[in-house]
Amino acid sequence: MISRYRIRCITENDYVYKWSSTVPTECPNNPVHVIDSTSIAIIEFLPPKVQEVVWISKDGFIYGGSTGSLQDPKVDYIRLYCGNVTNRESYIWSKDKFQEFVQVGYSVSVELLIYNLVSVVNQNIWLRFSGSTSVPPSETADHFGWKIIGQRIWASNANGSSQTISDTGFDVPSGENMTQLNMKLNVGANLEFYINGNSKVIHDTNLPVLDPYLHLHIKTLEDVAKEIYIGRVLVEK
Repeated sequence: MISRYRIRCITENDYVYKWSSTVPTECPNNPVHVIDSTSIAIIEFLPPKVQEVVWISKDGFIYGGSTGSLQDPKVDYIRLYCGNVTNRESYIWSKDKFQEFVQVGYSVSVELLIYNLVSVVNQNIWLRFSGSTSVPPSETADHFGWKIIGQRIWASNANGSSQTISDTGFDVPSGENMTQLNMKLNVGANLEFYINGNSKVIHDTNLPVLDPYLHLHIKTLEDVAKEIYIGRVLVEK
């Protein structure tokens, strides 16, 4: 949350003010000024901006895939389906990037829901925010999000050249379920990953630096069709 702070500047012998997501440690007018650190107080809050992606239609998105693929919005969720031939894919991504994601000193929280994972073997699924929309998704492209291999969830991020990826130890249940995926990007500091409210891993290397697209993607690795139902997406910044 962004707050307006009042700070007593001893050098200026007056109060000065600064909007920030963290407690200021210096005078905003001049960093060499001496301040009274005991005087710092929050005087105003700026409520977080919440954006919700609901799957009423595919307006605002680029979508496609291999022969027979589907990107089927159902209001409460979107169904991604790819056909029963190895390496077939289905994908959808936002037409434009989410703005003001990577401002140093700020944080962004994201929530995605999985409602149904029809198959739990021989598939790759990417649920992420990425500066690239390559097909298939690049592992080192600037991004942060989740990669599902079979049914195991991995936490992943990259800065455009190097990737950090960790096994969360969590398997998405087969069939209908409610799996809640949360991430908090503390820009320039670290990236927190949660599943069903439980902390799984914190990354502090190869953090993303670009404003991202929302990119959802599924790929089959065998001659069997694959599909996933993804619920609404929340972004708070």
